[in-house]
Amino acid sequence: MGFLSSISQKIALAIMMFLAPIAGVSTTGAIPSHTQTAMVNAVVMPSSTVATVVVVVPSVEPNLLPTVHLAKHPIVLRPTPKKVVSIMVAIGASTTTTTQAAAPKVITPKATITKPAATSTPIPATVLPQWIFDRTTSALTQQRDGTWRVTLNTQMSATQTITWHFTDTNFGGGSISPFSVSYICDPPADIPDPASFDQNLIFEIRTPYACTVTLTPLTGTDKRPQSKTFSFQTGPGQLMVTPPSAMNTVLQNDQNDGGFVFTNLDSQPLTITGVTLDFFYQGLSNTDGPLVLRLADPATGQSLFDYHLESLPTDPGQQFTLTKTGIEVPLTFAIPGNGHRMLIVQMLGVHKMSVTGLDPAVTVTLRQATLSQPDIKTIFTTPQITWSCILPTTGYDPNATSSSQVCKG
Repeated sequence: MGFLSSISQKIALAIMMFLAPIAGVSTTGAIPSHTQTAMVNAVVMPSSTVATVVVVVPSVEPNLLPTVHLAKHPIVLRPTPKKVVSIMVAIGASTTTTTQAAAPKVITPKATITKPAATSTPIPATVLPQWIFDRTTSALTQQRDGTWRVTLNTQMSATQTITWHFTDTNFGGGSISPFSVSYICDPPADIPDPASFDQNLIFEIRTPYACTVTLTPLTGTDKRPQSKTFSFQTGPGQLMVTPPSAMNTVLQNDQNDGGFVFTNLDSQPLTITGVTLDFFYQGLSNTDGPLVLRLADPATGQSLFDYHLESLPTDPGQQFTLTKTGIEVPLTFAIPGNGHRMLIVQMLGVHKMSVTGLDPAVTVTLRQATLSQPDIKTIFTTPQITWSCILPTTGYDPNATSSSQVCKG
């Protein structure tokens, strides 16, 4: 028996040495405890002193693979996992095991995006008056004279809008059913002058109106007229700013008078609380005494604001020239409703200089007017006044000084 046992040990050792290189494992080491508990279908040799070759296929247990979640971003795909095979080679009490496994492949599901279908309301084959009224709104536009014009806008489709006026007598045509149109407004709107280019009705400022529009179908079996009343309130008037219709524009020594005319096209009085001016002069002396830009009250002649210019530096690039912008003038200047007033502008202490190639001139420009009623729009029409004169190019000659713009005095 001892001889047979020795032969068995040698055969077992040979088998072990033969299988170990094939499995790619070492014949030394120990089997971890967790590997031992996972083994199933193990084949063990009868004696612990005899080398044992064990081939183990572990069972699939929970939590061995990572948890897979639906990914919000693309995940790189990895090779498909292979079957896990453990090979153990044991000699006596020593056993070695190796495990080969590939990471699982995770596939990201494709998201499906569904766009909502575009919806639009088609124009019906037969357009009725009520269908038009349901899609019509009124719009107000202020004119340069302060009055208002009103238009009607009908949204026929997402891309088509028809604009019509209270003077139109027909609506529709072509692919749209035609209608005759009539209007009546309370209070009545003003009719423009026949010679006016704009023949739309005139709606006065700060006035509530109720205008009833009647549409009568010209085709189809139902030709009953239908009406709708459009109610609206016009806004305030405007403030017009212009130079005076007549003034002496020839620059004089000492005092020069001009002004700006403020016309209130609103029915309510308003107050100007400040103005912003730009100022320019050339060919004047600023060393012969005070040189003052004055704003004065037209009724009393009293100064509302004095701005001294003699101490301001002249333009270093052009001698005897000065430019000053953004001069802010605080004042209180009231204008009655539907009335006008002229704000007096004076240039005091003028002393012209005879500089070759430089004609004396003064320009005052009104850039902005601040009102106590911010809802009133200000319209500027050439808000600039200029005094100037031309220096004679020869000695005294009656013909040379006959021009109205030649510098005198």
